[in-house]
Amino acid sequence: MNTHRSLSLSVLYCLGWFPVAIFALYLKHYHIAERYTQLIFVNSNVGSHPDISDYLFIYRGDILLNFLVIPLGIILVAYLFSNRSRILLITITAISLLLLVLLYANQHSWGTVGRFLTWSSTVDAATFAWQNPSFIEMYIDYDSRIKFAILVMVVMVSYLGVTYVSRSKLMVKALNVFVAAIFLIAITMASIGHASHIKETRASRSFISLSISSLFESYWEYERNEQEYGPEKLVELFGTITNTRSHDGLSQYFGRAEGSDVIVFVLETGAGRFMDLHNDLDSFPTLKKLSQNSLIALNHHATFPATSESLFSLFNSIYPPRTYYSSCIIDNSIESEKSYPGFVSSLNENGYMTSMYIPYNDVVPLDHALHQNIGFEKIYFAQTEKNEGMGMDVQALEAMKRDISGWLGSDQRYVAVYLPQIGHAPWPDRPESVTVREYGKRMAVIQDKWLGEVVELIEQAGRLDKTIIVVTGDHGIRTTREDPGFNAGFIDEYSFRVPLLIFSKSAFNQPVSTNTLTSHIDISPTLLDLYGINREKSVEQGLSVWDQGMNKRVTYFLANWYFGADGYHENGKYKMYSELLDAAFSNTRMHFDTTNLIEDNLETVTIRNKTRQLYALQQEWLKHHFCN
Repeated sequence: MNTHRSLSLSVLYCLGWFPVAIFALYLKHYHIAERYTQLIFVNSNVGSHPDISDYLFIYRGDILLNFLVIPLGIILVAYLFSNRSRILLITITAISLLLLVLLYANQHSWGTVGRFLTWSSTVDAATFAWQNPSFIEMYIDYDSRIKFAILVMVVMVSYLGVTYVSRSKLMVKALNVFVAAIFLIAITMASIGHASHIKETRASRSFISLSISSLFESYWEYERNEQEYGPEKLVELFGTITNTRSHDGLSQYFGRAEGSDVIVFVLETGAGRFMDLHNDLDSFPTLKKLSQNSLIALNHHATFPATSESLFSLFNSIYPPRTYYSSCIIDNSIESEKSYPGFVSSLNENGYMTSMYIPYNDVVPLDHALHQNIGFEKIYFAQTEKNEGMGMDVQALEAMKRDISGWLGSDQRYVAVYLPQIGHAPWPDRPESVTVREYGKRMAVIQDKWLGEVVELIEQAGRLDKTIIVVTGDHGIRTTREDPGFNAGFIDEYSFRVPLLIFSKSAFNQPVSTNTLTSHIDISPTLLDLYGINREKSVEQGLSVWDQGMNKRVTYFLANWYFGADGYHENGKYKMYSELLDAAFSNTRMHFDTTNLIEDNLETVTIRNKTRQLYALQQEWLKHHFCN
């Protein structure tokens, strides 16, 4: 075969790639350009009259990679290995299909949380789907799967049709002209886009390259400290970053609930809008009854919009790292010799029976690592027990009630943690006529009734006066599948604000409420304060909710691998930094849009670095206090 003929046939091999390229360009337009174009223009000082070069700049990376670089690479490889056409065809087809699957996964990642798929989200989603296959249909509907199957068929037919098309010289020539025209158009459009003065950000990179880099990045280079710090230095650095200072002396609540039992009730997807303890307490009879001897935090927040990370903060008073899958928490494949510091392990050391009740087995690696090392003597999984026909949540509830009855009868002090899943959104049974907020409240009302059963049991035993009950949520709404009106891609009050009620008749002889901004990292220090347990405060990153330093503290809201954004609250202002847009935002409430964009580059860098410094610190903190 002559050289010209061989090169002409090699051109045909890139035809199967173009459907993938078009799909990638569509995703870039639909998920990034359509949503962020005006914000990108404002952030780049383009003004109110952008020209064609400014619009093409956003697509420049996609045009060059998808319609020039990759096709030329395919042609080159096909030309060099033309004597192995069958192996070559199978290899190119397989790689293209793998990238197509990655793009399809990112289509749904963007459609739910507003960012590229990461390794952490991939592991969590895959394991959760394996445990609950029915949830797949909630996120990936039938029409979407049909369309993807058609796209796969188009790619395969385009590649496999090379052998048949190559028999016609006229068809080969026509397709060569077609590919050349695509190259010419791509070069022209990319050149026009290059003339723009828009600020270069991750958003201007190609959708494919971002999909690959986001999946395989473990944690950024800036999260690695060049030197290791001792515990005292870590506390000093944390205090500087968060403006947290330790206070001498005991609080007025220290030891008031000494000897009390404790029940922790965590609502899944328990947004503050669903259980509004400030304006709608009447809807929750059990909580209203408990509120007469409770502390209610009216401005309480989770640290992260995923259950594992959020609960780790709740139990152990520590912010999550950038990703646990690149930390020593997951590197330790066996159980830790010593339980992680927090109220569960502290009470266990003081003779308390500690137990957790969960409807489903642990399948997420992080859940398994955390649950086994927090300090629970018993973890009950309803899914592993004989199904009693009452639903996993109720089965776990009944198991907890049986154990509590036994402990009350033997005068055994205990910690019982209940993690029901009924509130896990999205809800396939929600009627169209019922709003997300109304349905979320219905789920919360059901769980209030379940809590009432536990309270009645303890009350009948005459032990309610010596019981602490903590009611909170793991996080709020965090996907557009859960609520189409969710502000995906940004941190938001809807995701982070959750209820917090701490009942203790021993500690609170009347209702107590606080509007101070509090966080899940504050729950463990608060409980240990009530118990009168002197502990090493250097391992805690939170404060008791009544600590004098709470109002001056910088409180963080971390969501990078989930939303691609992080933020914090300082001096009455909420700040957020988006990695994708390389843009910062500021507002008096935790909700952001174009009107909250910060145009000062120096301030943007300051906000960006503030969360990066915390992430860098967390890796070392985990090594010293959790993994050694």
